[in-house]
Amino acid sequence: MGGLARMPYYQRIQSVNGLLRYWPINEASGTTVTDISTAKNNIASGYSSVTLAQPGIGDSNTCGLWTNPGSYASVYSAALAAAQPGNEGTLAVWVKASDVAIWNDTVTLTILRYRCAGGNEYIGLYKYGTGYVAAVYRAAGVSRTFTQRQKAGGWLLLTLAWSNAGNLVTFDVNGIQVSAAQASPGAWGDTVTGVYVGAQTDGSSASNWSGWLAHAMLFNRALTQLERRNLFDWRQPGKRLTVIGDSISSAAVNTDWPVVIANTYNSGVCGYWTHAVSGNTIMSHFDTQTAEATNDQASVIICELGTNDDNAGDMGALQAKVESNLAALRSSNAGAPIYYMNVLPRWTDTGGGTPVDKGNIRTAIAAACTAQGVTCWDTFTTPWITAAQTADGLHPTAAGDAAIAAEVLARI
Repeated sequence: MGGLARMPYYQRIQSVNGLLRYWPINEASGTTVTDISTAKNNIASGYSSVTLAQPGIGDSNTCGLWTNPGSYASVYSAALAAAQPGNEGTLAVWVKASDVAIWNDTVTLTILRYRCAGGNEYIGLYKYGTGYVAAVYRAAGVSRTFTQRQKAGGWLLLTLAWSNAGNLVTFDVNGIQVSAAQASPGAWGDTVTGVYVGAQTDGSSASNWSGWLAHAMLFNRALTQLERRNLFDWRQPGKRLTVIGDSISSAAVNTDWPVVIANTYNSGVCGYWTHAVSGNTIMSHFDTQTAEATNDQASVIICELGTNDDNAGDMGALQAKVESNLAALRSSNAGAPIYYMNVLPRWTDTGGGTPVDKGNIRTAIAAACTAQGVTCWDTFTTPWITAAQTADGLHPTAAGDAAIAAEVLARI
């Protein structure tokens, strides 16, 4: 990277081809929203009830604080309408919720919205329901919608890119594509009449954002996957955590161990992607999860599968399956250390009186890891979790997740 690595974050964004508008939200005071793209299309009286000069994302710039329901910022202009990206574009913004309660309530809040008259066509980024982020591209009566559960407490970079020519819409969180791109986005057929930061429209609303916003950007083309990831990595060196597993690792709530780690690891500058699915096994599902992780560009990979496999099954086949997938993960995510969280202790009840035998599976997993040069964590000899830290002898409670997270963080 050389000198580019030392370039300030805002200059790096300015250097990206196709930058149409860039509002860093770093004004010291006032109501003017400053555009530092080449257009320099500043919007007088754009801010309403936004508290400026707040601590930013860590790049030496400040940011703004929105307070629900009164805060909003309108950045629309006739010049923007004339230059609107329409059928090709990328919308991105850094966001941080004001508190965990706001993040985890059921109210949908608007983070950034770009719309035409009547709102029939729009592009938006949202905090959606309980602990989710969402993105929507709607045009020609067709909606392409993405949702992803995310941690509370830290900064997130949300990025939505769309291309009619490329036949895709895609949504990234902290530089990680949250699900497969969706095709047939629909052709944008109207003129933009409103662009809002932290709101759907002018004025106070229960759907207005509550929290901090920084570095809102609009491009006139769909950025490539690498360019979108660089928008995150340019902040400072980020980490990407990939998790492969079953319901123990599926990160359904903010107290689950993958979320706790993502909030803590690398000072919280950590995107994470969990491919874990409840009920998944090594024999039936490891191949699929490994394929899903192909483009993660992970910094760290943690595997946790085996508790749902048959301990009386073919251990040679199970070992071979683990070996082949570990080799594939190493190939697709070059340079990322891979750790295998061997099968956690489990019981038939929370009393801990009847352990479930998974010894053959643990042995096969450990042998596969040795063969592939992968670190295998023994979670059983000195138990990482107690029966009392599970809800049913298997699935960890919040206390169990905290115990698992502590063990992982001590090792990565």
